[in-house]
Amino acid sequence: MILDRNVKTSENNDNDSWEKISNKLEEEYLEVREAIRERSDKLHIAEELLDVQQVVIRGLILLAKEGFDINKLFSRHNKKLVNRGWKEKKIINIFIK
Repeated sequence: MILDRNVKTSENNDNDSWEKISNKLEEEYLEVREAIRERSDKLHIAEELLDVQQVVIRGLILLAKEGFDINKLFSRHNKKLVNRGWKEKKIINIFIK
């Protein structure tokens, strides 16, 4: 999901900033690291990884608001990986509806 606002906390992603995203990414990263180090059950690790993914989506949305073409960014990133010798196994497509 691309998050809008939280009705419980009144948080609103319309006024996102790189500082907020950076802070949230650090928080979520530390939770992933802790879950892995504590050898938590895989479901807990998956939940924490998906929280990191949600913060990444917030960053991509902010880039789009700043005028970046997300599809071009993905293409550029994939080209970088191929140039580094990586071969694709599968492709994940992201659709915004």
